[in-house]
Amino acid sequence: MGRLHLRSCRALRPFTRPSRPPPWAVTDAPEVYIKAQLRSIVGIRMRIVSLQGKRKMSQNRPESDRNGVKQGLGDSRSHTDQIVSDMISI
Repeated sequence: MGRLHLRSCRALRPFTRPSRPPPWAVTDAPEVYIKAQLRSIVGIRMRIVSLQGKRKMSQNRPESDRNGVKQGLGDSRSHTDQIVSDMISI
């Protein structure tokens, strides 16, 4: 079961920050740590019947944080990141 979890973690990594270079890999961590973390992962399957969303554009963060997020996204090559950057008010 552990190998399956590790493969899943590796496979999901590109979806967390696809337009950014990976700052780390799962295998960068010590094997003992990885095994301990994998024991805590619980998989579930559920049918989704409806989705509702809300935008959270860092409005609860200090201005310096918002500036950093806005600039980081604006500097990205990703068109989507740049659109999101434009949505953040300072």
